[in-house]
Amino acid sequence: MGSDKIKNLLQIILTGITDTEIEINIRETEMAIIAEIKPNSVVLSKWIIGRDGKTIDAIRRIFDTVAHKVNKRIIIEVI
Repeated sequence: MGSDKIKNLLQIILTGITDTEIEINIRETEMAIIAEIKPNSVVLSKWIIGRDGKTIDAIRRIFDTVAHKVNKRIIIEVI
């Protein structure tokens, strides 16, 4: 599973939560894949982060499982 597939999976999850396309930038290093999520409004940021960060934590847990498959750490940041 490459960074394109990870970006697509993240886009599907975020679109399901917000009903809006969210800008995602992917950077890949030797040890990690870093996904930067850039919501275009404060309201969308609140939907993605969720109450007490529960939504973004759940998304990160999903990608922790994916990380084992690609043998890299996957870091998800909301900017």
